[in-house]
Amino acid sequence: MNPTSPFTAEATADSDASRLPAIAISRGDRWQVYHRLRDLDIPAYCFPDGMLRADVSTPLAALQVRSVIYQITASRKDLVELLDRCWRVKG
Repeated sequence: MNPTSPFTAEATADSDASRLPAIAISRGDRWQVYHRLRDLDIPAYCFPDGMLRADVSTPLAALQVRSVIYQITASRKDLVELLDRCWRVKG
């Protein structure tokens, strides 16, 4: 089994990975999400049906998954507004 391959032995319909929360995302975006989640050490699996599944076992992992998906799928306008709001937050 190649640990860097998104299609691993775990990514089959009858595996434990198939019981993880599914993320519906376009096939083009899912590869970016998959690789970023792996960079963050969050186990992620791509399935032949186009679904991406991630092992969200902690609140931090859930926040990171949400953040990664938002960064990749949000419009440029939304990302600029978010960055602008962050800059205005008083420390």
